[in-house]
Amino acid sequence: MLRFPAFGDLAQTFQRTAQMGQMKTAINRSTTETTTGLVHRTATHLTARNDSLVALEASLQRLDAYAQARGAVNLRIDAVQSALEAIDDMSSALSVDLMNATASAHAVTVDTLARDSATRFEATVGLLNGRLAERALFAGRAEAGPALRPAQQILDELQTVVAGAVSAADVETLAGAWFDDPAGFAAFAYLGGDAAPGIPVSDTDNVAVPVTAADPALRDTLKGLAMAALLDRGALAGLDAQRKDLAARAGQVLFAAGSDRTMLAASLGVVADRLDRIGTQGAAQRSGLEIARVGLIGVDPFASATRLQEAQRQLESVFAITARMSRLNLMDFLR
Repeated sequence: MLRFPAFGDLAQTFQRTAQMGQMKTAINRSTTETTTGLVHRTATHLTARNDSLVALEASLQRLDAYAQARGAVNLRIDAVQSALEAIDDMSSALSVDLMNATASAHAVTVDTLARDSATRFEATVGLLNGRLAERALFAGRAEAGPALRPAQQILDELQTVVAGAVSAADVETLAGAWFDDPAGFAAFAYLGGDAAPGIPVSDTDNVAVPVTAADPALRDTLKGLAMAALLDRGALAGLDAQRKDLAARAGQVLFAAGSDRTMLAASLGVVADRLDRIGTQGAAQRSGLEIARVGLIGVDPFASATRLQEAQRQLESVFAITARMSRLNLMDFLR
């Protein structure tokens, strides 16, 4: 007599549970492959070609690091350019008013310009002490601290330097010498360091933002503002003609520094353009590496979707059989 193997209810339950587990695993694998376009387990798929994938992914990570570095440099350039633009706006408008001071018959005009100059000098120092991500923008290598001493301390020192001046020409000579002397402005007022070195933004390119508060364009701007601000501290008191002359001389210094400020801003634009070109090249490199990576671990989306549908159909069948058997009673079983 032919005998058929029989399975108890508990064994059948275990068998169905195992089948459902296998099908769920297949569904998860197919879902991952369908949505990502990549194999679920790269090591199993590649076997001997795993070294190629490791090299590709290392190159992609390096390109991503370069992209982050370029982004950080671009943010710094934007912050520096914004500060330079604000400084130029304040200085350009004031320079014209100061140069016209000699045409005014009223000393009150010079006093008003002097107060305005002192305010703008302090604002300019504040902008040059600006920070981005806890790093000083204009302090070069010494980015942990401020680029300049507080505005009032600088003016205090400069006031001492020009204390013996009896004419506008004297004040301009003494102030100019202090700003240009390495033992003057650079030693006392500037707290930063040399220009920061470049950072790698590609395999072959380093890019720096070499602007500091000690740059001649910014130093001359501070010089012109400070000369006018000294009037607010009583420089050449009682000598109205000399005070007007000093205001005009300060305006001329500010005006002359304008072209240098423009060149400084333009140099940053050149750096930004260079970063854009490097970024375009980096994006092209990354695209090529991604294509190569997909060639190693990519899957056929149609085949993956077909496997997913088949696994879902099988799982639904198991659920249907399980539900049907759970409704069986003794009479149905004996029929």
